[in-house]
Amino acid sequence: MSSPKELKTPPKPTPSDPPPAYDPTLAPPQQNPEKRSLPTRPRAPFPLELPALKAARSRRTILASASPRRKQLLAQIGLPGVEVVPSNYPENLPKHSLSPFEYVLQTATAKALEVYRSEIDNPAKGDPDLIIAADTAVVGYAGQILEKPRSEAEHLDMLRTLRDGGTVGAAGPLEGLEEGRGAKKTDLVNLDVDDIMSGVGSGLGEGIRGEGRVLGAGAKPTTLKMRAGWHKVYTAVAVLAPLTSARDPGYALETHVEETSVKFDADITDELLLAYVRTREGADKAGGYGIQGMGALLVERIEGTHDNVVGLPLRPTLRLMEKVIRQADEEDPVSEDDEVDLLDGEV
Repeated sequence: MSSPKELKTPPKPTPSDPPPAYDPTLAPPQQNPEKRSLPTRPRAPFPLELPALKAARSRRTILASASPRRKQLLAQIGLPGVEVVPSNYPENLPKHSLSPFEYVLQTATAKALEVYRSEIDNPAKGDPDLIIAADTAVVGYAGQILEKPRSEAEHLDMLRTLRDGGTVGAAGPLEGLEEGRGAKKTDLVNLDVDDIMSGVGSGLGEGIRGEGRVLGAGAKPTTLKMRAGWHKVYTAVAVLAPLTSARDPGYALETHVEETSVKFDADITDELLLAYVRTREGADKAGGYGIQGMGALLVERIEGTHDNVVGLPLRPTLRLMEKVIRQADEEDPVSEDDEVDLLDGEV
């Protein structure tokens, strides 16, 4: 048997082609350049060699979502072979009693736990090592969570609401609101939720009521979105790693909710909206549009991260992966004495 000193680290594989040169003049000359008649495809960049990503690539890592967009985003940071196991969680939490922040957080967490319980004793593939779940909600001007459109007419109306929401005279968002004492509906147009939370909106008197919600003192940040033409996108990410010990609950779980504000171009015509609806690109997406595709034509600008609107904020996801992998790897197994104490309730 070889001693530890004799063990050598195997050399890293050498790519068949050199990586792209930062300075084209320093690039190695091509072999037989005259014989090359067709342009060659540019070489893909090397994968990110980060500890969390290397660990995820060597383990059974599951994406608890059928979304091809989320799978593509994970592939971009070096997880092209992630296993897809869609969650069967029904996503039926009451939207009227939960803020969008709470709704996506609870839904993403439930998705991760549902897949964990269904895969923990998988006889064919073994236990999962890492589970990534997410849930995205598009929130309209009036604070409503927008589902996937159920018809062409509803799809068009949804996009019109996102374009016109909050503008003076626009139907929908301000419709049905009651003026509180000393408040007018038009006072809403130029206020942002952050203004209200900081007290700027105190001039609204006793508040403005709509659909049973009160804007003013004690209002939730997601009750209404005040800037004309803007809406919010919330994505919750839940990352779970089973623990090797029997410590309750048996897994490490970390969560994060990312928020991005999106403004539709106010000059978008109904003709463009209808043409986009008939492409069916947004038919399977909450809010009815995909910013990563033709839906980008509808967006004037965003405040926040683009990948969050697509469906998975990558930087927070990577941070969550690092946390749960570290917790799972650094955990000390429960000793026999600890197991006895756990039964006695003394640990």
